[in-house]
Amino acid sequence: MTLRSRTVTTAAAMALAASAFGASGTGAYDLPWPVDGQVLRYRSCGCADACWKAEVRNTRTQAVLATLRCDCEHLSVWTPAHGAERRLPQACADLPDKPAFIRSTLQDWLAKSAK
Repeated sequence: MTLRSRTVTTAAAMALAASAFGASGTGAYDLPWPVDGQVLRYRSCGCADACWKAEVRNTRTQAVLATLRCDCEHLSVWTPAHGAERRLPQACADLPDKPAFIRSTLQDWLAKSAK
């Protein structure tokens, strides 16, 4: 193996490792949520934070009450009352205030579930 081919191989390995690290996302953290006994947890899974999942959970049982997620392109929501996950018309990239959008969307879907 020549010096040039080793340099190219090393550079390719470093690029692959960096992309794998970037795609792994971040740990989960809580977003503001107004309901006692519930928590809104957000986790990024990659795509420069365009892949993410937000869940409202019961703090005592840890049961998932609602999920809003983006798969790098499409938004989807799920609640137990609605059964199957539903795709939303908004694009993931069109969210100027993501935390506020997540909170209001999940509040709306949980309100619909309660009816």
